[in-house]
Amino acid sequence: MDLIFLSICVLYGISVLYFAQKNDWTMLRFFLLVVMFQNILVILFSGKVSTSLITIFSLMKEGMLYIAVVLCALKKNVLKIKKMDLLLLTGVAMLLLKNLFVTSAPLSAAIISLRQCLIPFLGIIVGKSIRINKDSVGRVLKFNVRYSTILAVLGIIELL
Repeated sequence: MDLIFLSICVLYGISVLYFAQKNDWTMLRFFLLVVMFQNILVILFSGKVSTSLITIFSLMKEGMLYIAVVLCALKKNVLKIKKMDLLLLTGVAMLLLKNLFVTSAPLSAAIISLRQCLIPFLGIIVGKSIRINKDSVGRVLKFNVRYSTILAVLGIIELL
């Protein structure tokens, strides 16, 4: 089972790198699909593979967003720092300092907490850097309707 999950992780990692460099509506679609199915895969393999491999698998989707932002900044210098961006960066720095140094929790718990705190900031930065034109907006909206419908049906099935 380790080999199967490891193969899935390698293919997933390659896909993460591919979509991160695209940084367009397909990356957003891939991210949403991963969010939908990631926990199902984790549940299927949870008792059969190491927890560190499960953690790496779970972190890859966010890694894709970080890679996309960094590549965008390096390629096109699209991310210009404005006053609001500076405020966001200050907030991130304060969260980093507070979560890592002013806590009685173990370092691993502080890092996991920090990860959750950074996601809204990451979403804003990805939203500012992603390449979406008018045609792509329609595709993204249609995909979101289908995605939401599937999630609602799966939720109803789970309730029953």
